[in-house]
Amino acid sequence: MKKMGFVKSEKENERRIALLPDDMDDLKDFADYLVFETGYGKEFGIDDKEYQANGAHTAAREEILRTCDIVCDPKVGDAEYLGELKEGRTLFGWVHPHVCEEVKTILLRKKFEVYAWEEMMEEGMQVFYKNNVLAGESAVRHACQCYGMLPAGKRAAVIGKGNAALGAVKALTQDGAEVIVYGRNQEEKLRMDIGEFDILVNAVLWDPKRKDHIIDKETLCHAKKEALLIDVSCDKAGAVETSHPTTYECPLYVEEGVVHYCVDHTPSIYYRTASSYISEQVKRFVRPLVTGEADRILESGCVIRGGHMLLKESCR
Repeated sequence: MKKMGFVKSEKENERRIALLPDDMDDLKDFADYLVFETGYGKEFGIDDKEYQANGAHTAAREEILRTCDIVCDPKVGDAEYLGELKEGRTLFGWVHPHVCEEVKTILLRKKFEVYAWEEMMEEGMQVFYKNNVLAGESAVRHACQCYGMLPAGKRAAVIGKGNAALGAVKALTQDGAEVIVYGRNQEEKLRMDIGEFDILVNAVLWDPKRKDHIIDKETLCHAKKEALLIDVSCDKAGAVETSHPTTYECPLYVEEGVVHYCVDHTPSIYYRTASSYISEQVKRFVRPLVTGEADRILESGCVIRGGHMLLKESCR
């Protein structure tokens, strides 16, 4: 049996947590191997005693990182503690190792076993797809609020047809915008039409091997001045050349006359809803992680093992 630790994310304003006490009923027979960071559910009004009542333990963050075999952190790929962890640990959370070469190097060098939530698939569907839908929906709502603009009566383009795009379309249409969705084979059409839109939403999974952009600086010059560009994916040097991640404190900036919103963890805005989505899935994989039992869905998310990158069709 392995000891599994649950820590709060270090990322700014990240308030999602991975496991709620209400989802621990089926975990009590090995809850003695589960350790939660002190104050883990404080922002939810959850006392440490609720985790302890389910048979789990609570401990300081430093102790968890030092002693637990498995570390569960929703934004583990952004964690500053990765370089301090002992070699051979197991990581469970959103990782996206293709996004940052420095993080990928650490993961490989330390021979971590990495299970990435973004890669876990069940019957052709992402296990954590509800969070991705929420990412698109919350990005649109927060961006428009920050910009002081209601979508009603506006024309909006959504790039992509995945779960994040679905959430963006939901928010825009509910608020009265006219929406056109562009798929992967319609990039040139989008570039031709870009000047027609008040709102542009990028929700595509970017291939890091691509060196071009769907929207480059030249294309952006043809967009409406003071249009709102909402980059849900916001990969640096990704689909939108001028995008780079922003924070909740400073979510907007202007480039080529277009207002950019590039917060890269928008589900945290609705952290209670997001955490309930996350917890209902995480509880399914605690047992195989702790006991070592085979689980094909968990295995579908293994991206690094023994210092080697496993080939995956990354999805978000």
